[in-house]
Amino acid sequence: MNTNQKLCVAVIGLSVGVLMSNFLLQKQNALNFLKNNIKKLAYTTRKTASESTVNKEMQQNKPAMLIDQAKMICHKAKTGIVAVTMVNEAYLEMTYSWLCNTVNMNVHEQVLIIATDEKALKKLRRDWPNVTSVMYSLSTTKVEYMEAGYIRYMLTRTMLLLSMLKNNVTILLFEVDAVWFSSPFPLLQSLSKYDIVGAKISGNNRIAGGFLLLQPTNATQVVFTKVIDKLNAFLETYSNVTDDKKLPDGSNDQTYLHEIIVSQHNLKYKLLDFNIIEDGLWYLRSHNYSTETRPLVLNNNYVIGNEVKIARAKKFGHWFLNSNNSCDLENVRKMTRN
Repeated sequence: MNTNQKLCVAVIGLSVGVLMSNFLLQKQNALNFLKNNIKKLAYTTRKTASESTVNKEMQQNKPAMLIDQAKMICHKAKTGIVAVTMVNEAYLEMTYSWLCNTVNMNVHEQVLIIATDEKALKKLRRDWPNVTSVMYSLSTTKVEYMEAGYIRYMLTRTMLLLSMLKNNVTILLFEVDAVWFSSPFPLLQSLSKYDIVGAKISGNNRIAGGFLLLQPTNATQVVFTKVIDKLNAFLETYSNVTDDKKLPDGSNDQTYLHEIIVSQHNLKYKLLDFNIIEDGLWYLRSHNYSTETRPLVLNNNYVIGNEVKIARAKKFGHWFLNSNNSCDLENVRKMTRN
């Protein structure tokens, strides 16, 4: 090997070493962030959970595995977008209906489902083995809107999202209590110049928290860091209340997210029109199905409780799960366009 060849090998070795160091540093920074914030979350965990239980949960959870799965999906996906949702066992029926709804859209390979209990994880892996599911165990099992458990649940979800963003993962945060009439990914790919893309809330120009495209830019990370700080400060006021305690409305992740987004002057964000992403008030209006164009996504919100949401979805033909847990493929074909 001559001198030039030796020099070339040395340069390549140095470059690889630098790349690996940067990769490991990026991953470790995200994990350190998550560990530090989990410690904060421990102070706001429900009063009925002992300190030993909280510590056990922290040890059982493996955020590195979750981040690795997200990065793997991101690298493999044609769109480069990872569709992330977080569910527990109580939400599995709606999760299965959504999976049936989208079964022909070629989107499942881009989905990462975070299960917050072991039963949910086992069922998802058994029934939907081709969809990536990982567990991030939570002591919070009751998740009703604006109860303390709900805010704690949202804080954990926000922390996990920021950890993925710190690892250069582009995220579509979505909820499974929704119907997708068509895949939103082609549209979302065309909007990559924005840091954050979100749906609107009916009646105003505020951003909705249930459908968000998040680019892993510094501006997006700043927003989510501030949301976490706000949620931590809010929960410290109610650190001794149980999960089923109703908290004041208006102080939640969605409210904080909107306030922080509009205050960040260097952030590029876009709100999607209602003909693209609709919310639950759609169900209260009359519709002419022969002339009206369906949105890409319809979120089944503005009502509280799984049973109420499922009943409404069934009433409008937006339910795609048979009683034996198989997909109602006839209704899937009827309601969706690939």
